[in-house]
Amino acid sequence: FFRTAQSFFCLYLVVLGLSGGLLVKAMRQPARTSTKKPLPKKALHPRSAPDIENCHERRPFSGEEVAAARASLLEWYGRCRRDLPWRQPGTTPYGVWVSEVMLQQTRVATVVEYWKRWMAEFPT
Repeated sequence: FFRTAQSFFCLYLVVLGLSGGLLVKAMRQPARTSTKKPLPKKALHPRSAPDIENCHERRPFSGEEVAAARASLLEWYGRCRRDLPWRQPGTTPYGVWVSEVMLQQTRVATVVEYWKRWMAEFPT
């Protein structure tokens, strides 16, 4: 389905709703230049991803392909999502934010109990 890593990146941005002006603006940033000598071709990893700077110049997916990918992702999420306390109805944005902070560099299984205790102690 994904022809290149570039195509996957563009689809990822489209699915997240970050396409359009933001994508074009991000892709128009000048490439960083380096003073280092480039590695010889044989030293590069054989599966190196292509450069994504030209992502804005062509539309890698049709509207039907994007809709199919979105539907597939939402269907997968519906089947495989985890039942986490901060996803329950009635959880405040504060509670979701607390979970996001706790989840940085920490496993979900560890955070669940800490989050419950935190929210019991500091609900707002």
